[in-house]
Amino acid sequence: MGYTYLPNDLIFNNTNDVFNFNNHSLVQFYHRNLAYFITFYILALTFYIYNKRLTSLYSAMKLVIIFLILQVILGILTLLSSLNIYLASAHQITSVILVFSAINLYYFHAK
Repeated sequence: MGYTYLPNDLIFNNTNDVFNFNNHSLVQFYHRNLAYFITFYILALTFYIYNKRLTSLYSAMKLVIIFLILQVILGILTLLSSLNIYLASAHQITSVILVFSAINLYYFHAK
């Protein structure tokens, strides 16, 4: 995608092209936008938890923030390294740990 928000090679001839998951640029675009959404959502949730002073959720929220930061850093390093397999694998493993930490936060709230 270079330095642009939208990929340069996107051509939509009909509405089915929006769901063409064989287009690597389009999949990367969706992946990046989902990452932006998740990051902003977790940041908003963090501000909510700290503004409402929900102290029982602080430790679980810190775990989510740590794994989110690690996930973002690994994603950026994976792209900068021309898709190094070890960084890409670490990025995928961290995504699972991030989901588990979010589930942990949910169950801390449910107590």
